Amino acid sequence: SRMRKQPVAAEEVVVTEGTPATKYFLVHAGVFQVYMNGQSVRLLRPGQTFGEKDVMFGIPRFETVTCMQAGSVWEVDKELFNRCREVLQVRGEARVLELLATINLFQRLTPSERQMLASASIMQEFNNAEHIIREGDTPVAMHIILAGKVNVQDSMGEKRPTGKGSVLGAAGVLFGQRQRSAMATKKVCCITLSRVEMERQSYG
Repeated sequence: SRMRKQPVAAEEVVVTEGTPATKYFLVHAGVFQVYMNGQSVRLLRPGQTFGEKDVMFGIPRFETVTCMQAGSVWEVDKELFNRCREVLQVRGEARVLELLATINLFQRLTPSERQMLASASIMQEFNNAEHIIREGDTPVAMHIILAGKVNVQDSMGEKRPTGKGSVLGAAGVLFGQRQRSAMATKKVCCITLSRVEMERQSYG
């Protein structure tokens, strides 16, 4: 496993939507453009990351990233990424267990079932105007909001504000329902429960 710095030329494509995800990236220098379904969605600058969700959830790349201004990225391979996650996961697991016990959706679970969920979780942050869930996304995780504000699209297409204690994406992960858009309107800190990890914990 390794982490290495890689130079990137202007107009070079770093990752392509739909391809297998084997690395996570941290922008070291330059400017990078992110595209989804051919549409430009955001710019990335030094200190920002991309590709972690694809690696984390074991799904194909859901965005294309192209270098707009020559620079460099740190590449972190999947093995090292997962080892780092495991270390952080152990440190945060007790806190996650405490939080799960306070949320209605999880209060009926047994301690061992909550332990399973805590073992499948990670802590994540989303910046203002960043999508936590995009409408129509494949349901890969549910998110428990610990801090911040979120606009969630309801069944009528209206935006509904929500915040601390809300659970996003549960209907998609648990029941296969269509995902509705959820966007951070104030920096969000949340617990993310990966469907892949939950299934691994259940059957492992």
